[in-house]
Amino acid sequence: MRISIIGIDFHTAAVELRQRAALDRSQTMKLLRAIRDDGICEEALALCTCNRTEIYFVWPLGGGSEPDRVLAHISEIKGQPPLGPSGFYRMDELEAVEHLFRVAVSLEAQVVGEHEVIGQVKNAYKLACEARTAGFLLHKLLHWSFRLAKRIRNETNLCRGTASVSQAAVDLAAEVLGSLAGASALLVGAGTAGRLAAEALVRSGAENLIVANRTIDGAHKIAGSFAAAPAARAVGLSEIPSVINEVDVVISSTGSPAPVLKCGELGGVLQNRRRPLVVIDISVPRDVEPELAEIPGVQLYDIDGLDGVIAAGLEQRRSEIPSAEAIVKAEVRRFGKWFSSLQAVPTIKLLQRYVSACRQAELKRHAGKFDPAERAQLEQFARSLSRKIIHGPINFLRTLSDDGHGSSDLAAVELLREIFDLDAAEGDE
Repeated sequence: MRISIIGIDFHTAAVELRQRAALDRSQTMKLLRAIRDDGICEEALALCTCNRTEIYFVWPLGGGSEPDRVLAHISEIKGQPPLGPSGFYRMDELEAVEHLFRVAVSLEAQVVGEHEVIGQVKNAYKLACEARTAGFLLHKLLHWSFRLAKRIRNETNLCRGTASVSQAAVDLAAEVLGSLAGASALLVGAGTAGRLAAEALVRSGAENLIVANRTIDGAHKIAGSFAAAPAARAVGLSEIPSVINEVDVVISSTGSPAPVLKCGELGGVLQNRRRPLVVIDISVPRDVEPELAEIPGVQLYDIDGLDGVIAAGLEQRRSEIPSAEAIVKAEVRRFGKWFSSLQAVPTIKLLQRYVSACRQAELKRHAGKFDPAERAQLEQFARSLSRKIIHGPINFLRTLSDDGHGSSDLAAVELLREIFDLDAAEGDE
C-alpha cells in the first residue's frame, strides 16, 4: 500500500488560490464520497482549514495516483473553473507520513505551536469515518498522530503560551490602532476562531463587543460569556450595516463559501465614517470583498497579512522547534518500521522462527524425562505438531501479495502478529 498527499497551503499559494480549493463540511463530505465512488483510492481523508486543503490517500502500490481527477472533483463540487496543478504539492510514503505528523503537532501551522490544529485534524478524521473512507491505514496513521501531538505538548514547550491566528489578528489590530484599550470591536462568526478572537480582544482592553452570526443563538453564546465586556451584545448578520459604524475593529471568521461583508451593502454606510476602521478577514474563503479596502478610512487585511505579527510571536518558541522535529522524525521511523513489518514474507519467516524457538525451548525443558530413542520421537512429534499449528496462518500469508494487498489484508497481518506476539519475538533477535 502507498500513502500519498495532494495539497495546497499558505506556504505554496496566496489566499486567492487557496480559497478556490477550500471546502466546508458539506463539500468535504461530497469530495470524500466522490473519491470513494470514483475508485481513485482505497482510503481517503480531507483536511481543510483556513490555511490548507490536503487530501490524504491510501492505494495499492500497483495502482496509480489521480491528482487531476481529485482537483476536478473539487472544482465540480464548488461549481468553478478547473483547478490546475499550480500551488499544489504531492508527497508519498514516509514523506507524507512526516508531513501529517508535522501538521498535527502544528510545526506546519501559520502560527507554529497553535492549539487548534490538532482539533482540525481530529475533525477531518471524523468526517472520513462518517464518509466511510477511513480504513486500516488511516485509522492507524491518525491515531498515531494524535498520540504524537500529545507527546509534543507534554515533552516540549512548543505549544505553551502560543498565539492563535485569532490572537494574531487582535495583535495586528492593536498595532495598527496603537492600542485596543477602550476600543469597540465587531466579531463576524461565532465559531472557534470567533471565540478565541473575543477572548483576545477582552484581554487587550476592548470594552465594547458585538458578535454577529448567522444564528443569533451562536452569537449570544459568545457575547454572554464575557462579563469583562459589559457592552457585549449579539446581532444577526443582517444587522451588520447598522452597527459597523459603532466599532473600531472588525474581525471576520465565518467560513462562509461567499463573502459576508460586501461593498455594495456597506459602502454607503462607511462613506461617512470619521475615524479609521480596521477590518481583518481570517477566513478562507474570504469573508470580506477586497473592494471594501477602496473606501476611505478602511484598512483591510486578509489572513496572509498576519505574517509579520506571527513572525514576531514565533521568536519565543523557535528554540523548541528542533526538539519537536526530532521527536517527529523518531516517530516517523517507528511508523516506517511498523509498516514494513506488515509485509507477508518477513512475517512468515518471523512466525517460523518463533514457532521453532518455542519448540526447541519445550524440547529442552522436557528432554531429561525421556531416553535417547524417545527424545527422537518426541522431537519428530513436536516438529509435526508445530507445522500443523502454523500451516493455516502461513498459507494465508502466502496468498497476500507483498506489492499490493489491501488495507483489510494488512489489518489481518497485524492481528496475526499480535496473536503470536511476533513484534516481541522480533525484538529478541
